[in-house]
Amino acid sequence: MREHPVAEHTLARLARAPHAFNGWLNRKTRILADSFVQEVPPSLAVCEFDCAETECSLGEWLVCARRLQGKAELARH
Repeated sequence: MREHPVAEHTLARLARAPHAFNGWLNRKTRILADSFVQEVPPSLAVCEFDCAETECSLGEWLVCARRLQGKAELARH
């Protein structure tokens, strides 16, 4: 049984230039990741990555020492 000619051609081309496939795969992976993962603003990075709390009320967030310290450190840089 013979393979499809287009598939043979594609496989032959990828065998000669695997970097082309890697580039294609990297682009598709980046597009997929960008649709699911959003960048965290620096002002919220302390809350997102360095805090054990999963949820804060507005009142707690406004007076949170860890958040305010992180904000002050950002202002210094």
